[in-house]
Amino acid sequence: MAILFVTSALSWSSLAVAGPPVLPQGGRVVAGSATISGAGGRLTIDQSSAKAIIDWNSFSIGPGERVVFDNGHGATLDRVTSFSPAIINGLLQSTGAVYLIDPAGVVIASDGRVVTGGDFIASTLDVNDASFLSSAAVTLSGAGSGSVANAGEITNGSD
Repeated sequence: MAILFVTSALSWSSLAVAGPPVLPQGGRVVAGSATISGAGGRLTIDQSSAKAIIDWNSFSIGPGERVVFDNGHGATLDRVTSFSPAIINGLLQSTGAVYLIDPAGVVIASDGRVVTGGDFIASTLDVNDASFLSSAAVTLSGAGSGSVANAGEITNGSD
């Protein structure tokens, strides 16, 4: 099990003032095979390929809301393309690994929970698509302006 946070130099306290959407917005599958559907306070990503890459306009989860990745034992790379930090106040759940890349920052708030069946990687640095999709080791690079912080709970199904 690996939980990795890669941060940049800025304080994460400035991220908490952003008004995040209740659920991730503008998801677009750019590699692999997955469908995105939602109802009420739940967003579900059903992935049929071993790996998938999804670009999002924003990726935040409000209190009491849930995002579920049914990605088998595979991995999903979620990349935020706006200048909005990802703030997790609800539940992020997956059957496999989840990479959450947001140059503006990632905050797991005190009410936030991340429960995965594989690794959870949160970073302000980016991942090369070809590297992620291959079986080679994934390298994080770039210069995100945000930070990554955890005040909530992160668990792995194999814990």
